[in-house]
Amino acid sequence: MHSLLFTISLVAALLWHAPHASAAMTRQDIIDLHEQSLGSLHKGDSARAYAGSLRLLREDPGNADVDFMVGQAAFAQGNYPMALLAYARVIKANPGHERARLELARTYGRMGQREMARTELNALRAVNPALPKIEEMEKSIFEAPYSPWTFRATLGTGAFYDSNANQGASASEYMGSTLAQEKKKESFGIYFSGGVDLAYRLGRETNWYVVGDVSATNRQYFNPDVDPRLTWGRAGLGLRWASDNLLAEIRGKGEYLGREAGAIAQNVGAEGTFVYALNDSWAFVTEGSYEYRGYADDYKGMRGTYGQVGQYVRYRFGERQHEVLLGGNYFFESAHEKRYTGRGFEALGRVQFNLPWQIKTGFLFAWRAPWYDAPPTDLGGGKRWESQIKAGIEIEKGITEYLSLNTQVQYTNNFSNHSLYRYDQWLLTLGLTFSF
Repeated sequence: MHSLLFTISLVAALLWHAPHASAAMTRQDIIDLHEQSLGSLHKGDSARAYAGSLRLLREDPGNADVDFMVGQAAFAQGNYPMALLAYARVIKANPGHERARLELARTYGRMGQREMARTELNALRAVNPALPKIEEMEKSIFEAPYSPWTFRATLGTGAFYDSNANQGASASEYMGSTLAQEKKKESFGIYFSGGVDLAYRLGRETNWYVVGDVSATNRQYFNPDVDPRLTWGRAGLGLRWASDNLLAEIRGKGEYLGREAGAIAQNVGAEGTFVYALNDSWAFVTEGSYEYRGYADDYKGMRGTYGQVGQYVRYRFGERQHEVLLGGNYFFESAHEKRYTGRGFEALGRVQFNLPWQIKTGFLFAWRAPWYDAPPTDLGGGKRWESQIKAGIEIEKGITEYLSLNTQVQYTNNFSNHSLYRYDQWLLTLGLTFSF
C-alpha cells in the first residue's frame, strides 16, 4: 500500500474549480492578503503564496493580477496544469499581456510541450517582434540541457517501541501474513530505511516512461529474547504511461524478508496501478498485484501464489489540498497447505491534512477479514478465520527543504476463532527522513 500511496502522489491535478465560499473579506483585507501573498512569493515561500492567491481568486475573481500570481505560485509549486489555466485567464482578459504569454510558454516548455511553447512565442513575436525576452525564453526552452531522468531518494533513521515484537506487524507489515509464535515479547529498537525511485522518459514528446525503485528497511531489536534483526527489501522495474489526468503503470518486483537467523521469504511478482483524475479534486485509483512467495523451510507450508485487486477513491479539498483516500481490496492466498490457503477483503480509509508551518498529519484505519480452508493445526477446531483492525496516526514536520521529523503511533488488534492467532500490538516510531 505504501508504494500505491507514493504512486498516487505523482499524479498532477488538471482542472481547477472554485472552493467553497468562506467569510467575506473587506477590500482592505483583500489588499493586505495580496501584499502578503506577493511577499511570500518573492521570499520563495510558494506554498503560502499559492494558498493566499487561491483565496484571492475566490474573493476577487476576474482580477488579472491575482490570476498572474496564481500562475507564478502554481508554477513554483510544480502544479503546471493550474499555472496554464491561470495564465490563460490573464491572456483571455488581456491578449496583449506579454509577460503572461511568456510565462505560458515557459510552463508549456517545463511540461515538455515544446510545440505549444513555440506557438505562444510566435504569437508574441507577431505582436512585438523586438521584444528581447522572446529570444531569452527560446534559449531557456529549446537550448537548455534536456534530461529525461527524474529521481527521488529518501534516507531515514529513528527509534521505535514494539509491544509485540515476535509476532504481528513484523511479518504482516511487509508480507501481509502473520507468523504465529510464542507469547508476545516487547522491545525497543532502532531502524534504518532508504529508497530510490527513478523514471526515464522515452522521448521529449512521449507519454511513456521506464520506471524503477529500490528500497530497504532494517530494524534492530534490543530485547535479547527477540531475534535481533528484521530486514526487508524490494526492487521493481516497469513501464508507465502518464498524461495530465491518466496514469497506467506495471512493474515487476522482487522482495526479501529475513531475520538474524536467515531468510523468511523471497518473493517475485508483478504489480499494476491505474489512476484516472476527473479534476483537481476527484480521482479513481485501481491497483493490483500477483506474486509467488518462496518461504523458507520453516514456513514451507505457506509457499504459493498471493494476489489482490483494489479500488479506491481519492478526494482533495481546501487551499492546502488536504486528501482523503477510501476504498477496499479483495485478496487471496493460495499456499501449499490448506491451513494457509484463504481469501478475504480489506477496507481502508486514510486522511491527510497539510497544515501551516510545514506540518502534515495523517490518520489511517483499516479492517481486514481473511478466512482459510482448514484449521491452523492438526488438532482441528474448525476452519480459521480472522478479523484484524489497524488504526494509526502519523505526523511529519518539515525542518528544511530536505529534512523532516516523523512520528507514528499504530495499533493492531487481530481476532481469530483460534487463540493461536489472537494478538494485539502497539508500534511507536520517532525518526528523521532526508529526501532529495
